[in-house]
Amino acid sequence: MLVLGFLASYAILRWSGNDLGFMGALLLVSSIGFGNLALTTLNEIMDMDTDRINKPWKPLPSGEVSVKVAWISVMVFASISISSLFALMVRDFFYSIGLIGLLTGLVYNMGRKDILGNLCLGATYGIAALMSSYPKWPQMAFSIPFAVFTVGYNIMVQWQDYEADKLSGLVTTPRQLGRECIPLSGILCTISIILTLWLFSLTMRWFLVVFVLANVAVIASLLRPSKRIIEWSQRRLGRLFLTVAFLWMVLS
Repeated sequence: MLVLGFLASYAILRWSGNDLGFMGALLLVSSIGFGNLALTTLNEIMDMDTDRINKPWKPLPSGEVSVKVAWISVMVFASISISSLFALMVRDFFYSIGLIGLLTGLVYNMGRKDILGNLCLGATYGIAALMSSYPKWPQMAFSIPFAVFTVGYNIMVQWQDYEADKLSGLVTTPRQLGRECIPLSGILCTISIILTLWLFSLTMRWFLVVFVLANVAVIASLLRPSKRIIEWSQRRLGRLFLTVAFLWMVLS
């Protein structure tokens, strides 16, 4: 997902045909990519208690990377992201929406992993897509199914970690809703599919069909939502479809 922060922003920018010039494109991709790096690293720090139970092999709980280094990384990444964002705002104040995206990202990655936190996470990814496609239509509409997909996807990632989150005391959407979160994830991904197919009907861009397959991978994991099925169907296959879709955007 770290690579996707840079790849997705550049891919959507390319698809939209925005003529920001080299420096403008660099600022846009830096603001989103390094913002994603900062928030993801912050999430790793905040999730250490859960990861000690569920994934002790990860860099922070295993001691391979110190918490101090992780915090320094967050500060460096965030500084690059915010500096790039302010430079973009000088060009067009619309990009100030990125500040909202960073704030909603903080809500989730600082430890709010319940329904509100997931909605904030979806808002962050949706805003990133909106920034990358602005001001082109209908490309800007992609931000909506992308945000909805993010929430549906992440709910099942949390379901995979249900037991570890319970032991660590972390309140997530699955802990709030129980098994009701499974059909909720399916509904969200179905909505994302419908909206993406509508966008496909307007643009006839086939990489959108690959994005649909990423949603299908999540829905497939709902049929038997075990840790192993979610890992292979969603985290591996779903991410593969996302990567292919964004690479296709770049090359098309």
